[in-house]
Amino acid sequence: MLDQPNLKFFRYYPDAPSPMRADESAVGTLPTRAFRYCEAVRLAGGWGYWLFPPLSFSVVWDGRQIMWQKAGGCQWEPLQDAAHFPGFPESWDVSCPEGFSGMCPPFLTALPEPGLLQVSLGLIATASPGWLLYMRPAANFPSIPYIEGFVGIVDAEAYQFGPIFTNLRLCKTDTAIAFPADRPLVQLSAVPRQLLTADAKLRGATPIDISGWTSTEWEGYRQTVLDPNSRLDRRYGEYATRARKLAAGCPAHGRAA
Repeated sequence: MLDQPNLKFFRYYPDAPSPMRADESAVGTLPTRAFRYCEAVRLAGGWGYWLFPPLSFSVVWDGRQIMWQKAGGCQWEPLQDAAHFPGFPESWDVSCPEGFSGMCPPFLTALPEPGLLQVSLGLIATASPGWLLYMRPAANFPSIPYIEGFVGIVDAEAYQFGPIFTNLRLCKTDTAIAFPADRPLVQLSAVPRQLLTADAKLRGATPIDISGWTSTEWEGYRQTVLDPNSRLDRRYGEYATRARKLAAGCPAHGRAA
């Protein structure tokens, strides 16, 4: 049996927000009906940890160049290549051992492709062998306007101890886009490597047409769709109740990282 992920976070920006367990209700922004009865949405929202920008900042993209500004700042600075977290290079050099001076990771990086921005979250994550780090925008949480976040899977064994960052596409020019430090930017979850291997074996699988469905498939459809919708006394959330009972009886279905 695969060991627990043993997910650990290490912080290098001193004031960066700590990771927060993802909230199934998206801190109250999820519609009440979805939270109560849509188990698929609830489970996805609470799976893993929220990671936040290490400070509040804003960016503007004019179609050619990205400018950035720390919250409360009075001047926009061009992001020629990369920018450091304010004051961090000096504190890094004080804290690091010999041979690491001047080698601190950047905070913001303008990627070669137009309008693409890389944001370092001030954290490093490690996990037990056999686990991968699945990173995506916060599930079911209202997104920051005018950005699109990329989804990535990091092999925690190959990427042994490196900064966590997210890549973003800026979708509107000449508009200040704010990144509040109290708003989750990334949702990180640990997934076993074997799931990725199993998924690779399914590539190219041909779906079975309706003419090939057996009595097993038709019975499953009857129990899932026909019977519940034909009962006048049908209760809301029957699927959620069944799913939660399964999760309670099987640790693998619980709120894993």
